Amino acid sequence: MEEKFGYKPEQVVDFKALRGDASDNIPGIKGVGEKTALDLIQEFGTVEKIYQNLEKIKPTVAKKLKEGKDSAWMSYDLATIRTDVPIDFDLAKSKVGSFPSQELLGFFKQLGFHSLIKRLTSKSGIQLESDKKGKSKKKEQLKIKVLEKESELEAVLEKIQKTRLLALEPMWQGGSYFSSELTGLGLAVNQKEGFFVGKQLLAKLEPLLRDRKIKKVGFNLKAGWEILTKFFVGGSADEKLLKKLYDDFDLENFFDVQLAIYVLEGTASDDLEKIILRQLGEGLQFGKMQSGQGNLLFETDENQKKAAAEKAALILELAEKLEDDLKRAENLKESVLEKMEVPLVM
Repeated sequence: MEEKFGYKPEQVVDFKALRGDASDNIPGIKGVGEKTALDLIQEFGTVEKIYQNLEKIKPTVAKKLKEGKDSAWMSYDLATIRTDVPIDFDLAKSKVGSFPSQELLGFFKQLGFHSLIKRLTSKSGIQLESDKKGKSKKKEQLKIKVLEKESELEAVLEKIQKTRLLALEPMWQGGSYFSSELTGLGLAVNQKEGFFVGKQLLAKLEPLLRDRKIKKVGFNLKAGWEILTKFFVGGSADEKLLKKLYDDFDLENFFDVQLAIYVLEGTASDDLEKIILRQLGEGLQFGKMQSGQGNLLFETDENQKKAAAEKAALILELAEKLEDDLKRAENLKESVLEKMEVPLVM
């Protein structure tokens, strides 16, 4: 330590008494910098000896020391670690037993400590109860398919017509409406199947997207809807095109998971993966929240397509859960969601 900082461990308190430490709100002496403090410590050793030898110190520095004497001793006191504080503490009781417990994991989930949950469950083998109750079953049941042929898409369109329900997860490149380019669409009709439709097949979806009787479910629907509208309407982003956004593609019959989360929790979030993990107790098979090779795998085009399809199916599951939560909080649904948030999307 002396080699690196220029003073011994027992002189840390003396150094901070002179120099101060902003991170610990220790003021030190005004006008005494790191070099001056270090020179004084190296020459005299302690604050006490410095004040005993003021006549040996350069007058300008001695003046600062005199004027800042009270601050120096206060800073010395603040920097001192008390080792004589009486504490009623039994060290044996602090011994760590078997963990994590279900209670601890549930608490972490409530606080949104997703990284800690993953680290602890991977090391201990313990799972959240919500994970045990069907996580493996869901993973087996959820089928993901990238649609390549018109015949495959036609079969999905028939399902949409029957259920009058459609979950959307657009995939695009670009950061804003004006610079964006739609690359495909994840969609789901139920919670067991997720599909990805490439750009070359999207034209087949336009009539269903315009159908106001089909309920649209999504996450941040306004942004996604604008990208879809731009793709179908075409042309430049002029005033006429912007008007068509809501003339032709009406969102009267919709449910936005992001808005529901905001209304229920009071916080806005644009991280769908974290919401899925927190609300449903499971991560995505094809999501970003992986480590090592799993994270590199996400960057592949095929994996991103599957991620969009998987998200669409899980968005439906989220919507069902959140709609139930909103029913139990009817005042929030009526006053905040329907009167304030939904009109901003329309």
